Amino acid sequence: MLTLRDIAARYELSPKQARRYWEAVSPLLSQYARRGPHNAILLSEQAIPVLDRLAELIHSGLSLPAAAEQLREELNGSRQAGGKQTDNYEQTDYRDELIAILKAQLAEKDRQIAELLSQLRELQQRALPPAGSRRRWRWPWSRRRTAA
Repeated sequence: MLTLRDIAARYELSPKQARRYWEAVSPLLSQYARRGPHNAILLSEQAIPVLDRLAELIHSGLSLPAAAEQLREELNGSRQAGGKQTDNYEQTDYRDELIAILKAQLAEKDRQIAELLSQLRELQQRALPPAGSRRRWRWPWSRRRTAA
């Protein structure tokens, strides 16, 4: 696992530049990143080719945002060419099934909440005295003054 300091040393960047590189391509590399001790960003070795390509694009004269955008387009193009895109109909059908399952779970949760609230009210009525039956509290050691 590489830290941003390792990335900065590898590409001869300042730590601030390494962080800017990371921020530019973090959506592309989120699957290869995690947080380590002291919340440091750790990148796996699989992220190195993406960072190498980013460095090549920047050294060819592109700005960091433009290089990140071109890299994003290249990666999206290679994913689509690889045939990993599923049919839109299958995605919609799968989403509809998930939505139906989630709606059923929400309805069950609402029913359980209503049941628990009614049980709570019942238990509160049993445990608490009626509202008008409270005695007025007085200090037991106080002396009552009597008129003599």
